[in-house]
Amino acid sequence: MQRHTQLSWKKRAFVLDWAMQLASEIKCTRETYALSVSLLDRFLAVSESLPTEKLQLTAAACLLIAEKLEFNTRIFVSAIYDPIS
Repeated sequence: MQRHTQLSWKKRAFVLDWAMQLASEIKCTRETYALSVSLLDRFLAVSESLPTEKLQLTAAACLLIAEKLEFNTRIFVSAIYDPIS
């Protein structure tokens, strides 16, 4: 998180709470959610700087990728877009 001047641990926690609610709405398992958190943290560790307004989008993308890796299912962006809007 040191690389990301706009992000804080509090913002990360807020986005992860939101992602947990989203995972519940689209019926993801706990393991899938945990994998998405791991993917998000790994991305933040190697990326240079992520604007705050992109953090929620990045978390949603990590959840989609985790779902795909865990179950190799066809999940559509609309499944995540509807709860966001």
